[in-house]
Amino acid sequence: MFDGVVRHMLARLNTDGSVDMNFPVQSGIGFGVFALAMLPDGDMLAGGEFTELNDTGKNRLARVNGGDVSVSVSPRVFLQGPYDSGAQTMSDALRAAALVPSIEPYTALGYTHVAGGGGTSVPPSVLAATGNNAIVDHVVVELRHATTPSVVVATRGALVQRDGDAVGMDGSSPVILYVAPGNYHVAIHHRNHLGVMSAGPITLSSTTTTVDFTLPATATHGSSAQPTSAPELSSGPAMSPVMAS
Repeated sequence: MFDGVVRHMLARLNTDGSVDMNFPVQSGIGFGVFALAMLPDGDMLAGGEFTELNDTGKNRLARVNGGDVSVSVSPRVFLQGPYDSGAQTMSDALRAAALVPSIEPYTALGYTHVAGGGGTSVPPSVLAATGNNAIVDHVVVELRHATTPSVVVATRGALVQRDGDAVGMDGSSPVILYVAPGNYHVAIHHRNHLGVMSAGPITLSSTTTTVDFTLPATATHGSSAQPTSAPELSSGPAMSPVMAS
């Protein structure tokens, strides 16, 4: 029992401390669970003194089905440095020069991913694509706590295309983050630019939600995330709406 909700030795909590009702009720755990690790697909690895889980024999180590613990988001963002205001797309010069890493670079730079969001890699065919869907560079998509946005709840390495779409490592799918559906601030980070974050929490679920930071109407945190005009080589704010360079 946890906070009046029946659970058997293992429960998962939402970011507000309430019991996550999407997490399946486990049974048959006769002894304690002492260690948990989140897996990239949203499941968990449990370790402890138990010898069975859900009436199936397990010798102190078990994979636990996470249930519905992912959300899908389709961000859109322009990086100021490579942005061409005439074409209203970004340059893919890094990709053309084979300078886009095949593995997300943020972990190696000291960034701490949350909820299994790091270590993602890019198939060579994705970096070979040209046109508006050509890859510009790696970015990080963050989900932050609805009422305490300084707390990062989940992260995921992603790719940003010339037309501003931030996509999964397959070069086309939405960005999947392993966290329970709910309300989160959405933030985008790039290694050479300032970041951008939604001004308020956004309701996310397994149904893909578009968050378009290229639109001036999209409210963002602070006052410098969305310049509407800037010199071509400005060192100012990084993420910009369509008219920024």
